[in-house]
Amino acid sequence: MVQKYGLIAAAGQGSRISGIPKFLLPLKNNKNLITNSFVWLQNAGVEKFICATNKTFQPILSKLDGLDNFLRPDDIKIVNTKTMNETINNIIPANVNEQDIFITIMPDTYFDDFELGKKIIEKLDNNPELDAVLGLFKIRPEQLGKLGQCEINKDRVLSVVDKDPNCTFDYSWGVITWRGRYSKFIYDKDPHFGYSINRAIEDGAMIGYVISDSEYYDCGTIDEYWEMVSTLI
Repeated sequence: MVQKYGLIAAAGQGSRISGIPKFLLPLKNNKNLITNSFVWLQNAGVEKFICATNKTFQPILSKLDGLDNFLRPDDIKIVNTKTMNETINNIIPANVNEQDIFITIMPDTYFDDFELGKKIIEKLDNNPELDAVLGLFKIRPEQLGKLGQCEINKDRVLSVVDKDPNCTFDYSWGVITWRGRYSKFIYDKDPHFGYSINRAIEDGAMIGYVISDSEYYDCGTIDEYWEMVSTLI
């Protein structure tokens, strides 16, 4: 039986915002970025949640209001990792099969398309030739040079150009879901997941996509967070 896993990597040090955990940045209605991420994953149809964090942030996560709706204590994994990819590899269960489905969302991002997760998992489910599916967002001028932009045709991602202000591709990726067989492309040493996408494509993997009509906000710095707050909340 295929299992659907939702993975959250919340093991960073918060160095870009004075040591504050980015996942705690507040949203309206008493929510925060990480709670919003788990609600999004639940709406996507995730059956098993796993969250990676560090020793400093683990007590915060274990007591954060609302997370007990998604996580049991054993679902919070303490890691000592240097990159997002290393973190993800540390929390992928050892007994998965190549058809199991994984989906990850950055806990320091925000978008309000709560149907996107269902759509990308459904696309992966219905197209067995696909190894992964990306959720794409129309890139805004102020985001050029900050995100990974995707070259696409009518049904496939052809390449990803990372953080190049001269790139003219219209869409950036913000969410990825993949089959267990894709995991071999996720190298610990890579700074983030985007590097695995080009590696997979070069090896012949098939990457699909779904375009969202939502705005996408990367709240990795306080300026980007305030941009999101001033625009949406």
